[in-house]
Amino acid sequence: MSRLLAIGDIHGCLTALETLAAFVPFADDDVLVTLGDYVDRGPNTREVLDWLIDRHSKGTLIPLRGNHEIMLLEARDSDAELRFWLR
Repeated sequence: MSRLLAIGDIHGCLTALETLAAFVPFADDDVLVTLGDYVDRGPNTREVLDWLIDRHSKGTLIPLRGNHEIMLLEARDSDAELRFWLR
């Protein structure tokens, strides 16, 4: 029987994400909803995004955009916002 699971505020922390995944093992038919805030703060943003992309490619992830993703996307259009992200 599949489950609907939700995770929020990963913030680039791959170790915490993997620890949670080990503690609450995800079955192949489980659907994971991620509540945004994948980027910023943690040391492994790229690896977190790769983990999420892999899960999404299997059709078992519903990613939602959080405020940190919105701010990052806005930085593309504003020098001041971009400087904030590059500091």
